[in-house]
Amino acid sequence: MKKNTLVIENNIFTIIGSKSNIFALIFIWFLSISCFLIPLIATIYLIVSGNGFHFGMVVFFIIFWVPSALMTRIALWNTYGKEILKLHENTIEYIADYKFFKDGNKTFQVSEIQIEIAEIMELKNKKMWILRITSNKEIFHTSLSLNLDEIELIYNELKTRYDFK
Repeated sequence: MKKNTLVIENNIFTIIGSKSNIFALIFIWFLSISCFLIPLIATIYLIVSGNGFHFGMVVFFIIFWVPSALMTRIALWNTYGKEILKLHENTIEYIADYKFFKDGNKTFQVSEIQIEIAEIMELKNKKMWILRITSNKEIFHTSLSLNLDEIELIYNELKTRYDFK
């Protein structure tokens, strides 16, 4: 099992996801590209054959391009995915980084949150750990798991820096 890694630079904690199996990535990219190209090829065929473009093609594009976008997002996350925690004076900023775009940006006011370590089970009953951030509005979990030593390093830094109980 590949392991996620933790990189610490100044006030930035980066959890870098392990790369997925190459065959799974090839399959996801193949499906994504196929779903993207099918409506384009069908539209070109209809225009060349003289039928022209009609409203049904818009639906056809939506039916194929939405899954293509979702599969592209999954493939990028499984190839380049990482989570970034930026520590500021009164806030903690969370960013899910897909290399070509960033998503899931959240900013937590330190005075409104509680942070704890949550246990999850990975494959082969191996225990791994994530951070759980609870605020007045929501409960948030990091996506990428780490071993206990690494997650405790982040937790202890947050606890020391922001004087959590």
